[in-house]
Amino acid sequence: RKIAHLDTPNARFISYLPLCHIAERNIVEFASIAAGGTIYFVENLLTFKENLHRANPTHFLAVPRIWSKFQEGILEKIGGQKKLDLLLRVPILKQIIKNKIKKGLGLDKAILMLTGAAPMPPALLKWYQKIDFFIQEAYGMTENIGLNSLMPRDEIRIGTVGKIHENCQTRIDPETKEIQMKADYNSWGYYKEEQLTQELFVDGWLKTGDMGEIDSNGFLSIIGRVKDNFKTSKGHYVSPAPIENNLSIDSHIEQCCVVGINLPQPIALIVLSLEGKKLEPSTLIKNLEDLMENTNPHFKKYEHLSKMIVLKEDWTIENNCLTPTLKIKRPIIEQKYLALFETWNKQTESIIFE
Repeated sequence: RKIAHLDTPNARFISYLPLCHIAERNIVEFASIAAGGTIYFVENLLTFKENLHRANPTHFLAVPRIWSKFQEGILEKIGGQKKLDLLLRVPILKQIIKNKIKKGLGLDKAILMLTGAAPMPPALLKWYQKIDFFIQEAYGMTENIGLNSLMPRDEIRIGTVGKIHENCQTRIDPETKEIQMKADYNSWGYYKEEQLTQELFVDGWLKTGDMGEIDSNGFLSIIGRVKDNFKTSKGHYVSPAPIENNLSIDSHIEQCCVVGINLPQPIALIVLSLEGKKLEPSTLIKNLEDLMENTNPHFKKYEHLSKMIVLKEDWTIENNCLTPTLKIKRPIIEQKYLALFETWNKQTESIIFE
């Protein structure tokens, strides 16, 4: 109750994720019952901001893409990052601006702000910290009621998903780096799916399918998905998630997917953000070339990006490229552009427009 602030008077929650989603059930349904709180429902995507402002929730969970959209809207309204930086340097204005941003979003009463379901770019977390939004990352899955780790409010360590819950044993498979859990609240398996149930466990430990690392202080970092790893034509296995996390820091990129099956080097498929779409092509190319040049040294040579492909179409739930929680559907995206991989690879330019 203490961690989730369930003793908050007049607790308010807002529901917008699919009602069957484990995060929605934990953070909205179960928490509101435990707190005796009020739930507001979003009418549709078009009224999301209006509904959020009216609800003025005390508890709020958003996937990284929504936090990114909020950032976009804030900067557009203020007049850009440079103007915001300038305003925050003026002592008499600093707190006024921070309070105004929170009130404008409808989050001025929020005492618990969470993110999960996908990696949160470290740069985005740092950006929010500068305006006094202390967003806590959480990690879990439906099969363990979404409860494995949570970032402590008083010990935020950017780049991790927080400390492992005291009631959840967690280990890392030494060969695959897979995160495996054991807890009393783990699922027993899948209903009438014996084969899938057997595949879910190893020696009584639940296999998450996520790859991770645990540091000496018990903080967990997610470094990718076991099944997302792909093999290049040179025979090397590449984990795309860490590369994507580095690219996502750039404000010109809305979404990205690193691919490379049967290619000599990985390539990045990118969807531009609103800010990126406003740039002149020559400026955008220079920015993306610099981004690629700065990203590659962080990885092994066989993981270096050879090209970035700027796509025409945004990835959405409607075109089946995103899940209901706004995570990319990697297999769908790969299949959609697979026929173009070889053509793109043969082009001499490092930045290619679809």
